[in-house]
Parts: sequence; C-alpha cells; structure tokens
Amino acid sequence: MGFDKEEKYDWNWFRSSINQTARTIEPQIKQLLDFVSEVDLIVQQVVDRPTSYASERPQDYVVSILVVRSFRLFVSSMILSLSGYADVVPNLKRSVMEIGLMLLNMSSNPVAVALGYMLHSVQEEIISMETELGRLNTKGGNALNLPRNLEEWKNFHSLLGDLAKDRGLIAEEIQRNFARTSVRSLCREHASEEYYLVNYKADSLFTHGLHACLGGLVEDNPDQRTFMLGPAINHADAAVMDSIAQMTANLALAGDILEDEGVAQNAMSLCRRVENLITKSWSRMPE
Repeated sequence: MGFDKEEKYDWNWFRSSINQTARTIEPQIKQLLDFVSEVDLIVQQVVDRPTSYASERPQDYVVSILVVRSFRLFVSSMILSLSGYADVVPNLKRSVMEIGLMLLNMSSNPVAVALGYMLHSVQEEIISMETELGRLNTKGGNALNLPRNLEEWKNFHSLLGDLAKDRGLIAEEIQRNFARTSVRSLCREHASEEYYLVNYKADSLFTHGLHACLGGLVEDNPDQRTFMLGPAINHADAAVMDSIAQMTANLALAGDILEDEGVAQNAMSLCRRVENLITKSWSRMPE
C-alpha cells in the first residue's frame, strides 16, 4: 500500500528519480564530495609503482589490489548515497572495513600475511572449481575449459608455496593462519572489542537484513502502511562521511605497509580533515 497502482514504476522512472535525487543532494554535501579527488590522487600514488607477487615485496602487490577494491566499493557507496539509497551503503562499507582490518593485520608481518592471503584466496578458487567439476562429472555436464583452468590454479598455488619457502615461510602455516583469522579476533588484536561490537556489527546487521531501525523506509498510519521503495534523501551526508572516513583510513594503512611516507602523510592529513569535519557535523546535531 502507499503507492499509485496506476503509475508505471519501470526502470525509466527509477533512473529519473535517482538522477533527480542526486541533483538535490549534491549541492548540500559539496564540501564532502570535494574529498573524492584527493582520495583518487592518493590511490594513484599507491598503484603507481612496479609490483609483483614474486618480488621481494609481495605485500605491495596485494596492497595495490586491496586499495583498488576499496576504492571501487567507496565510489559505489558514494553513488548509492547520492542516489537516495544510503541505507544500502553499510552493505558495501562493511567490505571496506574488512579490507582495512586485513591491511592492519598485514602491517604486523607484511610478507607472511600477503602470501597467506594469496595462498588462501587461490585455494578457495581451487575448492570451488573442484566442486563444480565434480558436479558436472556426476551429472554428465560439459566442463568446457574448467579442467585446464583448475590445473593452472593448482600450479599457481604451488608457485606461491615455493615463493613462501624461498622466504623461510611454511606455506601451509601462513595459509592456515590467514584462513583462521576472524574479523572479531582482528578487532581484538589491532583495534578494540568495541570496534567490532559497535562499528562492524552495526554494518553487519544492515548487511544481513537484521537491523530493526527502519525509520524512513516504513511509515505506519491509521489506515495504511507505506513502504519506501524509491529514492530517499535521508542520511545521505552521514553515509558519505562514513564512506570517506573508512576509505582514507585504509589509504593510511596502505601507506604504512608500502613504507611510502608520501602516501602515509597525505592519507593521514586527509584522515584528520575528514575526522574534524565529522566531529563538527556531529556537534551541530540537536540533542
């Protein structure tokens, strides 16, 4: 209930409404949006270097991948915030937080954690491919290039194991350590239990559809209940601030792992400015 059954809510309607919402919100948070170009410049600093998983610094290779992934999630979060779907941003920001915790973990033992991350990631691909190949063999399906791709992934996993051995590391051990590391244990070790219980858990509740605070999305009236399916202006500024804050924190961690003072200093400077703006915004909120 709460909508005009005669109106056609097709993709053209949603696209038009989303664009109009963005035009309305953008001028209101221009000061925040100006940070995007600075974030982009720091990301360019991170990736503008020769990297290889087979080099003496595999952590630089992994950091570049994680920063690019963070940035793509960050841009997507900004688009959602401006489009009137700020309530969905925690789904993406949670992944950026997880990347931040991986970077924090990597900072304590860069080579071992970077290679452990890659070994674990490749092994997960192998398990998935083996499972699918088994299903196809059982049901008589066409495996196409899957057997060849599986063999290539296994060879790559062996290569990573050799690279770990060359550095005095035990591949099985660093892979197992990475696989067993939970978000909560990372929070306990590197941040705080409160960070897990408040920040991470709040975004997880949204991600899994368990958050009970749906203000602005559901409105109960005496004669009808209205569900908000289209764009809503609510909380766009808060979603953008949170997204920028998490992205800049990840960049600061990346600078430390890369041992690049320019990246670290630029990211920390941007972090402080974002934090100051957030503090001022919260101080202006009514009690």
